[in-house]
Amino acid sequence: MLIMNKKKLLSLVLLFSVFSVFAQSSYYVSKGGSDLNIGSESLPFKTLSKALNSFDASGGNCFIMEGTYHESIIIDGKNNITIQPYNSDIVILDGTVEISTSWNQSSGSPSIYETTLSQDIWQLFIDDKQQVMARWPNAQFIDDSIYNQDFWTESDASLDINGTMNTVSSPEDLASSGINAQGALAIANVGSWKTWVVPITSHTTGSNIFSYEPASTFLNKHHYYYLEGKIDLLNTQNEWFYNPTTKKLSVWGDPTGKDIKGKVQSYVFTMNNCSNIKLENLNFFATTISATRSADITVNNCLFSYPSCSKRMLGDTTHPLTTELSNGQLFSGNNNQPANFKFFQCLFEHTDGEAIVLHGPDNIIEDCYFHHIDYSCGSLRYLQNSIINRGRNCTFKNNTVHTTSASSVLSLGDAPEISYNDMSINGMLQDDGALVQLPGQSSVPGSAIHHNWLHDSVKYGVRYDAPVPNPELAGTNGLVHHNVLWNLPKAMMIKGDSHNIFNNTSFNISGVDLIILDEVYPDPPGGSSNTSTIIRNNLAGKISGHRQNPQTPPGTEDHNVYSDTSSSYNSSALLTDPENRNFTPNSSAVELIDAGVIITGITDGYSGSAPDIGAYEVGDSWTAGATWTPNFYPWSFSYLQTLSGFVVNPSFEDGSAAVMVKDVPLDDWTLAGGNTADEGVSASIQTTNVH
Repeated sequence: MLIMNKKKLLSLVLLFSVFSVFAQSSYYVSKGGSDLNIGSESLPFKTLSKALNSFDASGGNCFIMEGTYHESIIIDGKNNITIQPYNSDIVILDGTVEISTSWNQSSGSPSIYETTLSQDIWQLFIDDKQQVMARWPNAQFIDDSIYNQDFWTESDASLDINGTMNTVSSPEDLASSGINAQGALAIANVGSWKTWVVPITSHTTGSNIFSYEPASTFLNKHHYYYLEGKIDLLNTQNEWFYNPTTKKLSVWGDPTGKDIKGKVQSYVFTMNNCSNIKLENLNFFATTISATRSADITVNNCLFSYPSCSKRMLGDTTHPLTTELSNGQLFSGNNNQPANFKFFQCLFEHTDGEAIVLHGPDNIIEDCYFHHIDYSCGSLRYLQNSIINRGRNCTFKNNTVHTTSASSVLSLGDAPEISYNDMSINGMLQDDGALVQLPGQSSVPGSAIHHNWLHDSVKYGVRYDAPVPNPELAGTNGLVHHNVLWNLPKAMMIKGDSHNIFNNTSFNISGVDLIILDEVYPDPPGGSSNTSTIIRNNLAGKISGHRQNPQTPPGTEDHNVYSDTSSSYNSSALLTDPENRNFTPNSSAVELIDAGVIITGITDGYSGSAPDIGAYEVGDSWTAGATWTPNFYPWSFSYLQTLSGFVVNPSFEDGSAAVMVKDVPLDDWTLAGGNTADEGVSASIQTTNVH
């Protein structure tokens, strides 16, 4: 009986031991680990895939030790997992491979060098600089000319039909270029706010006319294009071409001895049927993340540099695979099913395609920094915007956005709140659009656009829109207040009705500042727009019911300071220091100070006898945009970092350095810890220059 009890006890101990191994709540990954290990801190796994697939239903923490990881992982049906660096280690998730093959000079051109690859690439970096897919007309990343439509070629919209381009003669027209475009790809802005990647089916050298596969949408105005997809276009510095059939990579200039990398993956993490996943303090280079049928995914303090790129170099004419999270099928989320995707203090930079596409309700993008978003706008989806949310109640707050190419920056679904953002320099490669645009009946009701800086763009600041033939399809019950708009062609264009436009400031607007559009609706339904809209406490150069001409705005208009003539009111003269972003009324601005009217929930907390007119009260200090300074690529990780373990330093090892003394810096290192004066004990060290 006693023997039986001992056997049972031994079995229970063994069972508990096995269970405890498989029920770990934390797994560790190291470049020096092994997937035959148990994934502990002292015996880490080698791959992220092994760690992430080892979690049971209860989830846990995946700690990644310092290094660059080149994996592409499917996370299927996992919940409650946080993926983060170990301690303060620098973790880079890299979607490229090193190209170290030898280069040969091309027989066709002494300036072109060639090598053969073993796998396809669709983006190229040389010495940390993105290279340009060989194109005509030429443009560069290094001077931002690739974001300038002056470096596209114009076509004659009055002669064009969908499927045929008629290049406008210029000092560098297609006919005089000597290029035969047949077989190339045209990135063609023929749909005003839409651009399509279309194969060229017919062209004769010396002609300004070519045929292409018709685009999905086509409008008879503002046609521009450039060419990619033929090695004949490779003719200047920083350009490259890859032939997926022969696997031959060609570049302009001798790259021997340089650091060369090619993109080979779209996503490092592909999450399916997942929930409560957190990604924190990770650095993504030339790769990004996606999710389908998932919810409650949070991304904190991550850098996304060059996260997406189209596969046009491989002949693919579809949209780039960008950062995209969906609560339903990818590309078709569910507006009613929970999503709760959150991005906080993330950097998105240098994308081809949108920065983010989210599907589902209640998503949050907060305190993020976006710049250099989409240099081609080629065959994007939906309305072709830079940042997209397809669902209700999106929060877009405290973000900085600049240098974006799509006609409009934001398309955030129904009833978004857009607040405390600093947005500028957008719409450079397409016609039409705005910095903040809500397109119709479902998006505007319940929306709020407030406390934003919108400035320095070739497009509108805020726009409530509707199809020109159907103005009755515009939205109603929008709220726009406490925004500052400057250096724009027009500050706002408000279609629809029953809007509240309160306490906005605009100046240095080349056209009408606030267009509260007076449009007659067809019968049915009859009537006209903005008859119930309220415009109050605004400072502007001009307010009008017409796009260009002086006209009394419809609705209720009072307690505003503006000009109702063709000449703009000098609104900036009433501000303290607008050039340095001090938009408070100056001390002598009697037109503004205490000249407004109380609006419950909008002017609460005003000083003086009444609210001031405009976006700022005397004494206000609110600011817009991201609250942190991003670590732009090429990244610098020279901030203070605490490390533990052995440190090899030749000057210490060979005795050439002085003896280390507690708390006294030596060669940038400081010995610390409670027992550092003793022999035979371990101690911690810190440095401000970690590599």
